[in-house]
This record gives sequence, structure tokens and C-alpha cells, in this order.
Amino acid sequence: MAASNDAKASGSQRLLAERMSKATTVSHEDIKRLVELAELEETELVYVLTHGVPAVDRINGTFRTTPDQLGALATGLIQVSGISYEVFPFGIPFPEEILVNIVVGGDPVEIRGGAVGGQR
Repeated sequence: MAASNDAKASGSQRLLAERMSKATTVSHEDIKRLVELAELEETELVYVLTHGVPAVDRINGTFRTTPDQLGALATGLIQVSGISYEVFPFGIPFPEEILVNIVVGGDPVEIRGGAVGGQR
């Protein structure tokens, strides 16, 4: 029966199952990149929570930045392995501040209740 379920699973479901079967940790290089991003001009890391001791297997965090710095922040974030992020502008129609919620490592995650990287 399991084989027939695997055959019916979509590509995304198979990738999700594969990712969930592997243990992951956040590398020192990725942690270093996140710290460097927090030091960008007009960018601040306002929240961070690590999961896992002694090896960090997941990081949740929130950056606050300006529209001018969003491009530099996003460019840096996509270089971090296993990252999911959401962007929230404040000040519609002319954003003055932008929050970027991130999750690095761990299982496919949910950010603010919405499924990211997999099905709910």
C-alpha cells in the first residue's frame, strides 16, 4: 500500500518527505552570514530564537530594514542554506519599514500560520 501512495504522491510531496527524513543542522557559515546581514546599514535583527543544543538545527528570526536596504538583505538571505522567509511592508502605499521573518534549517516550516516549503 505504501508503494502505491508513493506512486500517487506529487513531486512536491516526495521532496517534502525526503527533506523531513533528513536530520539538518545550521552551519557556522550560515550563522555568520546572518550576523553579517544584521550589521547592514539601516538593518536590525529584532528577534532571534535558536533551536537545538549543542548543534543548532533551526533559527527563527526577524529583521527590520528600510525599502532601500531590502535588496541587499534579500540578496544575502538567498545565500543562506535552507532558508524560508516572508516580507511584510509597513506604511502602505509608501513603505517606511519592512519586517522580514526568517526560518533557517529544521523541518519544512510554518511562518505566521502559513505553510512554507510544504503542505499543511
